[in-house]
Amino acid sequence: MLQKLLVKILSLLAEPVPLVEGQWMNITFDVPILVDINAPLTPTLQFIYVSEIILIFIGMFFMTYFNHFVNSIGIIHLNLQRLFVFSTFLYLLGSFSRFYMIVIQLKIITDLNTPYLLVAGLLRMEHYGVSLSAVLVVTVERSFATYYVVDYESKSRNWVAVFCVFVSLVYTQLFIIPICFFKASLLYIILFASLWAIFAKIVLMGLHRFNVQESKRLSWKAENLRKMKNVNYTLGKKFQVEENVKLLQAMSFMLVFLILFVIIFIVVPRVYLGTGTYSGQVMISLFDINLALGAILIPFICICQLRKTKDLPFTQRIHCLNKRREERQVNPITVFEDVTKSYFDQFHTSWK
Repeated sequence: MLQKLLVKILSLLAEPVPLVEGQWMNITFDVPILVDINAPLTPTLQFIYVSEIILIFIGMFFMTYFNHFVNSIGIIHLNLQRLFVFSTFLYLLGSFSRFYMIVIQLKIITDLNTPYLLVAGLLRMEHYGVSLSAVLVVTVERSFATYYVVDYESKSRNWVAVFCVFVSLVYTQLFIIPICFFKASLLYIILFASLWAIFAKIVLMGLHRFNVQESKRLSWKAENLRKMKNVNYTLGKKFQVEENVKLLQAMSFMLVFLILFVIIFIVVPRVYLGTGTYSGQVMISLFDINLALGAILIPFICICQLRKTKDLPFTQRIHCLNKRREERQVNPITVFEDVTKSYFDQFHTSWK
């Protein structure tokens, strides 16, 4: 029984990714998309498409607003800011491409023999690849942050951001070229994403363990030096280590979200519902909605992980954040005063 089920799953996942054939200037091309734009238009699908448009607009707002916010106050390292700008730019391009596809799915545009569908499909696939590479790219960036922990915060190191973008683009091309030109199956997508996710998870666990131990060691060292009345200049290093720990925890959460995303919205429709059924078409149509939800999720992870984001006007009115702030008794002014006091204590000790 189990063997038959496994064979069925593998055979269904071995089917190629849905492609839509188009023609422009006597050139026939296949547009790689994961939704069926030729599916019969029903009230349920219309509701899904309208909901997706709304969610995409909300996602575009959050991505753009938080991109401006983190760049204006420097809440994260400059390399992470550049990576966030890169991902926001591709998300906006992917969103406009998805708008064009929704117009086709709503039967407003029926002519598929245009280059716009090809461009929209390729941009969407680029967006898919960059989204899947996010955890791996941040893992690479945090690896450099851990290696250069002493002065990473004080130096820009532009080459780190360039290298991370290069890793993301290489990952993306390895993802979309087999799909576009060799008609790779969904099994290839799942295995490709899973293997890199496992690799990223192993590296994340190692980095997280190292940074936690380093944070404890620095706290112990600072306390001993304070008792011995020696000067301690490890605060900048300690802050960088703590930032690494918080970001690595957030990436672990994003990795779990990515795994559940693939299982629910790729494996389930293919294996249990079938793409030919109405339920399967609905599940596949929900695939793009979750990309918009992912864009909305990222800023809220920042709200939960980064203290300064809790001072935004609209986040102060969220009850759960206020409750969490009261439970932790965290106040940005108090934290700033504690940090300032620590510096003055060090200078005071050095003069004795």
